Amino acid sequence: MDLSEVRDTFISESEELLSSMESNLLILEKDSKNNEGIHSVFRAIHTIKGTSGMFGYEPIEKFTHEVESFLDRIRSNKQSLTKEGIEFLFLACDHIRNLLQGVGETLIVDSQTSRNQVNLLSLAKKLTLDDTSNPQKDEVLVQNQSTSSNLLDFHSSSTFWQITLIPNIHLFESGLDPSTFIKYLSQSGKIKHIFVYPESIPNWSEFNPEHSHLGFEISYESPSKGEEIYSTFQFLKEGSYLKILSPGCSLNLFMENCNDFPLGKKHI
Repeated sequence: MDLSEVRDTFISESEELLSSMESNLLILEKDSKNNEGIHSVFRAIHTIKGTSGMFGYEPIEKFTHEVESFLDRIRSNKQSLTKEGIEFLFLACDHIRNLLQGVGETLIVDSQTSRNQVNLLSLAKKLTLDDTSNPQKDEVLVQNQSTSSNLLDFHSSSTFWQITLIPNIHLFESGLDPSTFIKYLSQSGKIKHIFVYPESIPNWSEFNPEHSHLGFEISYESPSKGEEIYSTFQFLKEGSYLKILSPGCSLNLFMENCNDFPLGKKHI
């Protein structure tokens, strides 16, 4: 069997596992404590993870590892399977299918899929960290008129924040640097992960080193309140995009942030 046959077999078997997973999720929508359904979903993800790791499909292996960890907590009764958790697992199925298309065409993951991966990985950690037995507190929305931004803050007891930052393209002209804001965050917390969005980088012939072309997705652990984190970015140039999601935000708000992201948008 040559490499293309191995790849085709992997894709075909993974598709079957995803279909089985979705069937079991439909059962879990009606009975979230159905043990057989939970175990079946776990086995499907576990198999895809193991096979993708064996053949070096790193994006699939990395993503399914986090989904498996989430499911393992449910399987071992460390947390319950909520409506938000089931919705996340349906989204995970769709995302894995997109990744499988990449296996069939190219090993390069496009920018939109990369962003979905980052958001879903963060959501998996969020669902794992959240204490779902406690009712969520009222949402507090704070807006700064000088930037296109939102602060969604539930004052969760958890300390994992998600910060999306796309500086105005002319930020450097104001004598400011995005790295300054990011470094300042380290004074009151710990930056767990930074993902860089390169979508706005122009062709080399149009590249201007005095323009800010990158966007940033920051996973941030801090006991600070939302207003305190938001104040770090108070000197951002008008037209910058900033959104801060608290650890306790709902799935709907999290997905709104994903959909609202101005991928490739040029600030004027």
